[in-house]
Amino acid sequence: MSDSDDLFQQWAARHKGKTFVQDGIIDKKKWDAAKSKILFLLKEPYSDRQMSWDLRENIIGTVNEMGLVGSWRQASYWSYACHHRIVHGTLPSFPAKAEERELVDLFLSSAVLNVKKVDDGQSSSEPEVIKKYADMDGDLILQQVGFISPQVMICGYTWDCVKHLWPNAKPVYDPGVLRDGNLWIINFWHPANRYPHALTYYCLGALLEHAGVHKVKAAAA
Repeated sequence: MSDSDDLFQQWAARHKGKTFVQDGIIDKKKWDAAKSKILFLLKEPYSDRQMSWDLRENIIGTVNEMGLVGSWRQASYWSYACHHRIVHGTLPSFPAKAEERELVDLFLSSAVLNVKKVDDGQSSSEPEVIKKYADMDGDLILQQVGFISPQVMICGYTWDCVKHLWPNAKPVYDPGVLRDGNLWIINFWHPANRYPHALTYYCLGALLEHAGVHKVKAAAA
């Protein structure tokens, strides 16, 4: 049993009787080979399922069947921005259709972690609900982030709910970029936001540049 399996057993037991959703590194093989390690810290899963399920399997199945759709397309652009900033020190122009394969690979080599891992059929919870789960499961959230060990953590409307878990995080660039040791934290939009994809892509690129995130040493392949 891996550390993550044991962690999820503890987590599910804490919410016994509820629909528990596992998450984390989407494709472990791609993650291990990636030169940039990006984590999306999001709010909650949503489905009409009555049984516990795995978000990672759901993402891979969706991407294989339908390509990058919805929130995951937006997240792929952000993965692309972070990767090129970390590895090459530059931000390319907004990716065109020709970069689709790279977008898919970079997104699948990232990780997605929900603060609230209980799927109660709600498409959107109020911030105080997400904060309640961050308080209740904060110890496990920190363990999971520690196991994943990302370079950049993009908080999709979640930073205000979890910032007490990283009390040593220091602002690097206002607005929105903090650092805790080797971890860069981006307080950003959720990938499901309705702003134009190119707009959020260049906004993220500007944050990374001004905060010096492009000076991060790329992870060993």
